Amino acid sequence: MLIPQALTVVALTLAVTVVLPLDSQAQSKVISQEANAFVTVPQYPSEDFKAVVQSNVDTLYSIAWLDLTKEPQVITAPDTAGRLYVLPMLDMWSDVFASPGGYATGTQSSEFVVTPPGWTGTVPAGLNHLPAPTPFVWVVGRTDVSGAVDYAMVNRIQAGYTVTPLSQIDKRTEQVDPEIAIRARVVTAGR
Repeated sequence: MLIPQALTVVALTLAVTVVLPLDSQAQSKVISQEANAFVTVPQYPSEDFKAVVQSNVDTLYSIAWLDLTKEPQVITAPDTAGRLYVLPMLDMWSDVFASPGGYATGTQSSEFVVTPPGWTGTVPAGLNHLPAPTPFVWVVGRTDVSGAVDYAMVNRIQAGYTVTPLSQIDKRTEQVDPEIAIRARVVTAGR
């Protein structure tokens, strides 16, 4: 298990350095992200962003690393009122094994339980089962945005993307206020 964990740390470091828009590699600081939580990029990268060949200019990112070694994790996506979103899930070989949202599952509120290889538990009613081929998963979510004037609406949607351990799913008592969640998990992009 040591090698996959080491690879996860390397992959996370590279992903955070390359995927999250930063002003320059020389000035960048790798952002530590806990597993099983989303980090959102609330705005487009600046025009001088060069960490990837071409950054996406019509969506905002919501990124999560899932550690399924202890238990399955439940991804919650809010109702986006018809706005396109997609939450591609990549295994540790960077193969997409599931891509909930948008055309695949619709834009209504949905919950997806992501399970590790060999898991034999029972999926609770109402949850969509997404079996992962590896015990670590990278979620690279994207939500459609129509320019800077649309950031506030998309940031509220991003705040609704959550990760909850399966053992805690019945213990959730109330929804998180999106305004609080936005302030708590935002990474400034390219500024």
